[in-house]
Amino acid sequence: MDRGRPTRRDVLRTGGLLLGALGAPALLSACGTTAAADGAGNVLRVSQPGDPKTLDPQKQGDMVSMNVLINMFDTLTTRGRDNQLHPRLALSWKATDARTWRFALRPGVTFHNGEACDARAVAFSIERLLDPATKSPIVELRYVKGVTVVDRLTVDVHTTVHDPILPAKLSLFGGVVLPPRHLAEAGDAAFAEHPVGTGPFTFVGWRRDHELRMRAYADHWNGRPGVDGLVFSPAPNASSSLAALQSGGVDLVAGLTPDAAQQLDGYSGVTLDGYTGIRTSYLSLNTLGVVAGGFLYTAGFGPQDPVTGEIPEGVGAQTAQVLRNVAAVLAEQGLTLRDVVKVTTHLQHLKRDFAGYDAAYREFFSEPCPVRTTVGSDLMDILVEIDVVAVVPDTGGTFH
Repeated sequence: MDRGRPTRRDVLRTGGLLLGALGAPALLSACGTTAAADGAGNVLRVSQPGDPKTLDPQKQGDMVSMNVLINMFDTLTTRGRDNQLHPRLALSWKATDARTWRFALRPGVTFHNGEACDARAVAFSIERLLDPATKSPIVELRYVKGVTVVDRLTVDVHTTVHDPILPAKLSLFGGVVLPPRHLAEAGDAAFAEHPVGTGPFTFVGWRRDHELRMRAYADHWNGRPGVDGLVFSPAPNASSSLAALQSGGVDLVAGLTPDAAQQLDGYSGVTLDGYTGIRTSYLSLNTLGVVAGGFLYTAGFGPQDPVTGEIPEGVGAQTAQVLRNVAAVLAEQGLTLRDVVKVTTHLQHLKRDFAGYDAAYREFFSEPCPVRTTVGSDLMDILVEIDVVAVVPDTGGTFH
């Protein structure tokens, strides 16, 4: 091994290769780097099960394609080695209201063709992704309805409902930013043949079923990558990949099954690396209400502020926040709290907190108050939860 060259582990540690290893069952690396025959310097050679389906990042959804494209394109946010969300093209983000996320962009970023990566490029990219004509398989932004350019380095992303994990979604390929001027000039087909992004590597060439080549982008906002070039080659047969790794034909093998990877565990000069993956799972509760039989029914309204995610202290403050949440949903149907005819309240501490809850409740309802049922329930970390039934006008709803 040439001690003057970075090892595979060095390259991975410094972010020179942004291989999507989180989605790969196993990733094997050999020591040393490969000197390129074309004089490109130190080249990292990666073997994976196949070729990318396309080089248009908004028209793919498979791991093989993503492993390649994430080296040529940047996303707005990213996951660090600690699996926490970190800035990438966006330096910061915040919810400005229940349905708007504001992103402040990194200044001075350019695409590989010299075009500026700014708020207009972000708006263009998200709108292109959402355009049915793009036929994108990417579904992370299903709740996004539009983007507003606030200034050159600020964008507002608007959603149809509150989406608390939108910044995390933009660490995936829904958050990739494309060059609007170049795409307008080149067209979709030419762009997919010669992609232009902001990532640490630029596209050089692609021979299907043989290899895809990239070159280090010296002007990348995060610094020049740790190697001069990157080569991806398809190897559908796992045994071929393992043989190439042993012989020095490739430096990294991605997409192996655990059984195949274990065949080389313990071999001299070969390292088997594992990575903790991220998979976001969530339970979606319909708190927008269901209209049936002339009534609007809601369920499970808690005291979380929909913008900040914070839960106020004390039963009175929590009751007020719950009823503000209820009122916001009623307003979506053109209703107010005056249309509520039935309230069911769940209190974590019924005897202790009823007086405080009742005082806050009466600030929102006037006589004649709705029919009300208050019960003690195990609410875990909150003090109050409220469900309501409201009459929807002109639907014939009659409450008995």
